Amino acid sequence: MSETDFPASIRALQLIRLVANKPGALSISDVAARLNLAKSTVHRLVDHLLSAGFLHRDVDRRFLWVGHELREFALNVIRNDISRGILEIR
Repeated sequence: MSETDFPASIRALQLIRLVANKPGALSISDVAARLNLAKSTVHRLVDHLLSAGFLHRDVDRRFLWVGHELREFALNVIRNDISRGILEIR
């Protein structure tokens, strides 16, 4: 599949899911290879996600981690599911 098969919003969500599911940090090159995207596309997506707080870059600016906004987002989803009684654990 090529980059144009999905809109940027879906590519950003795929990137977030990749980083969130990885126990260690990922580099831009890792993300580009795993998502089959150009590094320039990954850089652009990462810049937007960093600005919004959904991703965090380490001190050396080489590796990506889950950001504070993504953690807050995930916690809110879990809290709301618990309050609605619909939390499912796989």
